Amino acid sequence: MQGKYPQAELLLQRSLLTREQVQGLQHPDVAHALINLARLYYAQGKNAEGEPLYLRALAIEEAALGPQHPLVIEGMCGLADLYSEEGKDAQAKLLYQRALNLGEQALGLQHPDVMSMQEKYARFLQRERRRLHDDPFCPCVCRIRHS
Repeated sequence: MQGKYPQAELLLQRSLLTREQVQGLQHPDVAHALINLARLYYAQGKNAEGEPLYLRALAIEEAALGPQHPLVIEGMCGLADLYSEEGKDAQAKLLYQRALNLGEQALGLQHPDVMSMQEKYARFLQRERRRLHDDPFCPCVCRIRHS
């Protein structure tokens, strides 16, 4: 998609509209189209445009497929990534934890998707810790020791 975001956006919007018209607003394929468009916005740094699409897609998937379906869990991780990117750490952390918990229950600890979620969550925790450490108002022990 390098440099072709406008064309990709147009195609994804067209796909979404067609799916909504043909399959109905609550069909899981509509959720898939919403997530594809949200990912495009995320790739462009347009998180404010992607967030409502992720939220709508998750609502559709949870209602149609149940909360432990792998697509629902994948959507949670996508939204958690977006929240993490925006610095909404509390929201991201809750979604990562929920997705990981559901993934472990539904797929098992040894499933590759669960292992990928664990790695994603670990990277998030590392970034979160660095942000807290860099925060001038953070009462980190290491900062107090060096004062």
